This record gives sequence, structure tokens and C-alpha cells, in this order.
Amino acid sequence: MGDLIAMQFDDTDLTMLVFFVVGLVIVGIGIFMLLRRNKLIRICTAQVEGTVTDCSRRVTRTSKGSRRVTYNATFTYSVDGVEYVQSVNRKYSVGQCVNVYYVPSDPILL
Repeated sequence: MGDLIAMQFDDTDLTMLVFFVVGLVIVGIGIFMLLRRNKLIRICTAQVEGTVTDCSRRVTRTSKGSRRVTYNATFTYSVDGVEYVQSVNRKYSVGQCVNVYYVPSDPILL
């Protein structure tokens, strides 16, 4: 019968494999997020104007000591006389008007 061929991997091969797998995961996440965003764009067909009521800024430190700044804006909007409150991770000015796109059958979904 044939000889059994043993495969040997060195550190370079393992490193390349790890980078390849990580790259595939990142591409997969990107595709998932793109498909999800496209679905939301298709179903969020109604639009109303909202008003930013609060915007907070948070500064944290990463494990390497650099600063990380994140913003959280809260805005209100009304649909058929019912007021809704939502938050997004973006920087807006308080009092700023924003376009809000929502699902007509469920205005809480943005």
C-alpha cells in the first residue's frame, strides 16, 4: 500500500491560517451587517421629523491607554399622536431636527 504522508506545519503556515480565518470572519460580519441594513432600508418606508432631546459624551480608556469617545443621542418623534423616544450612537446637537425612518406597522422599529 502507499506510504502515509505526514504533513508538517511551521509557524508561518499557522500564522497565515489564523489571519485567513480572522479575515473570513470579518468579511462574514460585514456581509451580515450589509444585508441587515438593506432589509431595514426596504421596510422603513415611513418618515417623520424628530428632535434631539439629549446628547451625551462618554470618554473611556482602552487597555492600551488611548482615549475612546462615544456619543449617545436621544431623540423624540411622533406618529399618529403617539410620541416615541429612541437613542442612537451618534453625535447630534440638542434641539437638532433629524429625519426618522420607521416601519409603518410598528413605529418603534427604526
